[in-house]
Amino acid sequence: MRRQLLGGVAIALALAAAVWYVTAPSRSAPSGGLQVAVHGQAAGGGGWTRYLITVEDLADGTFDGDVLLTEPGSAGASPTSVTLSLPFVAARLPVAPVTAGPSAYRVHLTVPSRTSRTFTILAPDTFTTVEAVAQGQVLDAEAVQRASAVQVAVLSAQDGPADAIAGLRFGGVGTRVDAYGSARDLPADPLLLAGYATIVVDDFDSTALSPAQVRALRDFVGLGGSLVLAGGPDWRRTLGPLPPALLAVRPQATARLGLEPVAVLAGTSPPAAAVPALIGRLAPGARPILLETDGTPLMAELDHGAGRVIELAFDPEGAGAYRQLAWSQALAQSLDPPAAGNTPPATAIPGPIPQLALLLAPPTAPVPPPGLVAAVVLLYVLLVGPINYLVLYRRFHRPLLTWAAVPAASLVFVGLFSLAGLTLQAAVQDRAMQIVKAGPDGAEVVLEYDRVSFLRRGDHRILATGSGLAAPLTLDAYQATASACPTCATELGGLPAGSENVLPAPRPAIEENGIIYGSQRVVATVGAGRAEPALQANLESTNGRVRGTVHNPGRQPVVRLTLFNRDGRSGALQEARLGDLAPGGGISANAAWAAVGAQTGSTTAVEQLLRSVALSELGGRAGSVLVGLTLPRPGLVALDGSSPSRPSLAVLEQPVTVAAADPPTHFERTRLASSRPSGSGLLDTYDVWVPSTSAPLVVEPGSLTGVEVYDWSRGAFVPLQGEPLGPGEVHDGLVRVRGQEARLSWGSGLLVAPASG
Repeated sequence: MRRQLLGGVAIALALAAAVWYVTAPSRSAPSGGLQVAVHGQAAGGGGWTRYLITVEDLADGTFDGDVLLTEPGSAGASPTSVTLSLPFVAARLPVAPVTAGPSAYRVHLTVPSRTSRTFTILAPDTFTTVEAVAQGQVLDAEAVQRASAVQVAVLSAQDGPADAIAGLRFGGVGTRVDAYGSARDLPADPLLLAGYATIVVDDFDSTALSPAQVRALRDFVGLGGSLVLAGGPDWRRTLGPLPPALLAVRPQATARLGLEPVAVLAGTSPPAAAVPALIGRLAPGARPILLETDGTPLMAELDHGAGRVIELAFDPEGAGAYRQLAWSQALAQSLDPPAAGNTPPATAIPGPIPQLALLLAPPTAPVPPPGLVAAVVLLYVLLVGPINYLVLYRRFHRPLLTWAAVPAASLVFVGLFSLAGLTLQAAVQDRAMQIVKAGPDGAEVVLEYDRVSFLRRGDHRILATGSGLAAPLTLDAYQATASACPTCATELGGLPAGSENVLPAPRPAIEENGIIYGSQRVVATVGAGRAEPALQANLESTNGRVRGTVHNPGRQPVVRLTLFNRDGRSGALQEARLGDLAPGGGISANAAWAAVGAQTGSTTAVEQLLRSVALSELGGRAGSVLVGLTLPRPGLVALDGSSPSRPSLAVLEQPVTVAAADPPTHFERTRLASSRPSGSGLLDTYDVWVPSTSAPLVVEPGSLTGVEVYDWSRGAFVPLQGEPLGPGEVHDGLVRVRGQEARLSWGSGLLVAPASG
């Protein structure tokens, strides 16, 4: 009886200990006194969004944990379970989720008690939540606050320029400014400038910039960004050290210039003012935007690669009543009309598009060579058949051993096949392709898509081979294919929530944890560098055909070269197939324009790829781009410490300008020149750049009312008469139109077209 009582007490104690162990708080949980608050902000648009994240430690105790920037998962991302009917118990076994779960950017951070830390993450614009996690416990989670704002970087030793630009608005769109007060703060890598629509330099000692920082600014512009430069009396310190390729006006001296053209452009009447300004000659290819009465440029524009430079001869900070007007006009000229919505995107560094990665065929698990399989099967048949009979039965007269020899041989050969499978499938399988965007002076940015199939369970690591940016695309790729490709959706499944993490760093890594056999992941990495010279194109459009020359000064061939053009007003995309370019060779173009998709017959995979790349570059804005196939650059990632990836193909894209067009329809470029509140709406001025043409031009104002056109010979706006424009109303291809509108349209309905008849 005593033994039974002791046994019962022991069982009760064991049960109590088990209950306490299960219900007691985790010993690894952080102290209950630790209080952390996180905040995330995102503004702007384009391929890479700048997320500004702040972590505050509100109480005693140091926060030592991870900050996660996550994207929303899908409804089926949580693990499910299946009930099994066993003889004595109903067991529920976990099953991998059917869909891919959310991905995250993870940063390890230490924040001392009652302090805060702020940092920036460059990521696609799909991420919505920021979390603070310590020892597996979520201490705080908040939604990312998004603002419709233009991202601007300001390099200035004074606070005035950043304050003035931060107060600008374009219709319902404001600005968000990052101020760089010294050279040591400015990144020396153009990739780290991704997300900015414009960089402004004013009252800044440019001699303090390192050669790498100057090159980063130059590459940022050449690859598609905008740069606003302010002159004034200190132009030697601010503009003198910059490379001539970034100067629309080559400074020579200082003089006092009047600012009345700034007021005329905006339709206001501030008091007359004259300020010290630089004077000089226009750089080759530069275009004046604001002119003094004697023709001295107050503001000029210069294309550099895919981007442009806006140079002010004066410093708006010394312009008194003209200060906000001047900054507003300079920044407006630097922005492209938005592709959609209200916010002009940042265009310098291309962002990842999951649909492009899915043009790659999914990796397949390798199989043994057929000859090896046949040889092993033949050997097995010979061993269990004739050899077994001749050795055991005829020679040793032990027929009973055949009952043991046959199963033993089967086990040996099963082991051989298993060993061959493990050897062949010991590593991941990767299909990769690259998009190479070429800029001037050999600058290029490479965007690599990797579609990876994991043939081994467990944790894996994808590491960039150099400095760059990385993005997880698995969830977006799954959502893009779930309805159209059930097989692809199944292969992309099996990803538990939060197990795909990007570790942002100069050399980023992507951790894939909890992988099941056969799971596929889609990731993108981008790197910048210097390579071969860009293509040299001199093209014009005449009566529906593209004519001109394209020269390839590099050592890589470019095949299937195609020119794409998008009309910013209608959104129509047209293409002209130019041919193949040998290394060091050229072609004389004479090809017909055709609307994309108008050709008869089925679209090939190459045509689909080239069109997708062109659409990703042009978005919804006007412009032209050359696209063709070329040889891949070295791989940008290494999988599980193996050798770098080996992309199977690469697509070259290079924005170009069609120098002349007759008629110019589809080739105009419209920019906002000025916008200010007026009455119940806005008084907006637009600049329309028209390629050289012999046709007389008329203005179709769209939604503008009370329309005026600028007469360059008079230096004043005159009412639009509805007749073909006179010689004084077109200045080196520039037509300036002003009118009232209820809200900022970014000139979407404005058109300068050939006169009918």
